[in-house]
Amino acid sequence: MCVLAILYCREKKKAMFDAIVVGGGVGGLVTGALLSKKGFKTLLLEQSAILGGRANSIEYRKGYTVDWGIHLLRFGDEGAAAQVFNLLGEKLEVLEPGEGKLFREGQWLELPTKTDVLRRTPLLNEEDKKLIGVLLGKIIGTPSHKLLDVSVAEWLENAGGSERVAWMMKLISKLCITTHAPDELSCGEVFTVISGALKAGKSVGYPRGGWRTIIEKLSSIISGDGGEIRTKSKVEKIIIDERKRAHGVLVKGEEIEAGIVVYNGPCQHLPTLLNEADVGRAFLERARTMIPTAGITVDFGLRGKVSDLNGMVAVDDPFILAQFTSNMDPSVAPSGEQLATFLYVLPPHHIKNRSMVENSFETLENYAFKMFPKIKGSTLWKRRITMDIVDGVLPTSLQSREKRIGISGPAKGLYFAGDCYDGEGGGSDIAFHSAKRCSEVVEKG
Repeated sequence: MCVLAILYCREKKKAMFDAIVVGGGVGGLVTGALLSKKGFKTLLLEQSAILGGRANSIEYRKGYTVDWGIHLLRFGDEGAAAQVFNLLGEKLEVLEPGEGKLFREGQWLELPTKTDVLRRTPLLNEEDKKLIGVLLGKIIGTPSHKLLDVSVAEWLENAGGSERVAWMMKLISKLCITTHAPDELSCGEVFTVISGALKAGKSVGYPRGGWRTIIEKLSSIISGDGGEIRTKSKVEKIIIDERKRAHGVLVKGEEIEAGIVVYNGPCQHLPTLLNEADVGRAFLERARTMIPTAGITVDFGLRGKVSDLNGMVAVDDPFILAQFTSNMDPSVAPSGEQLATFLYVLPPHHIKNRSMVENSFETLENYAFKMFPKIKGSTLWKRRITMDIVDGVLPTSLQSREKRIGISGPAKGLYFAGDCYDGEGGGSDIAFHSAKRCSEVVEKG
């Protein structure tokens, strides 16, 4: 009887979960929610105390819901996030911000995120505007996968036109995919975003209540469908058995078994979780050398009304993005106060130099004060964040979707989802698209 009892317990342990998702970022939460809806009993493991990864959202101060940096939803309620929520049978309430603004040489101009703005911008002459229109037409008419290996710089060299046209197309590229280096971006990835915005008729949106509403809803789906979420649970190893199949994970010395393991963390961390003998040296080297984006942000809690702007704000050089989040959604700040966030996009190596980071914070805050002088005397609190990873990979022509790690791993039952992996567009869109594909591939087996 004792032997039978031991065998029974082992079988019960093996059957506890159908799938394990490693990482509670957007890609992990979406994959976990979709798998749960498909009938997979799912365990999601997150090493930190809160969910959301680089899109986490918390009540930082009483009444202030603060995101980790700037996180807008491309194409608003017609974008990847809304599509995933529709698949889940849920409604994602997306707010549409007002018109964006460009701060250039001390002047405020309309941000060129829509075709009608490009037609009237004083930054281009009539000949430039005609060429921009032709180029946008070509972008819509060209299958994006044919240009994944072509950089923006290469494409512009062949497109012709003035320096103003090249500058404008690079600015549009930076606004589509957040980067300090638009020349290196994959045309195919940039064109995917431009085409999506033109077809949707809108560039961005913001989830009502901040990203916390997205994270909470996805979490509740996983837990509500018989799954489980464990925070403060750092995965030490992804276990691959002798048959080259996913077998589970190791957490605090405990082995948790499942025949399906989905990894959602940065691909750069994979060499610490997988053995070379199981997945191959080339795979781990590819994961380790993928280059992410990086940056710094400053959040301001503000007394009174500092600005009425409720759209995206941008500076071209240095590339800075800003938003008065509480103007888009008043619920994220106490009544009568404002929440503003400023992001400065930097090269990854820059973040490793402490003095350079400090100088960058000074630059960022000086631009904030230059654009909005009232911030200086209205600041109740501020939060500085240094981010060695903003997006998991920069979608350059050398790191476009087909050159990143795919959804299916080098071992059976091992899968990947998140902004490092095979998904179109940039940033969180990659995470949403890859998670959707991952759940479909897992379901097919």
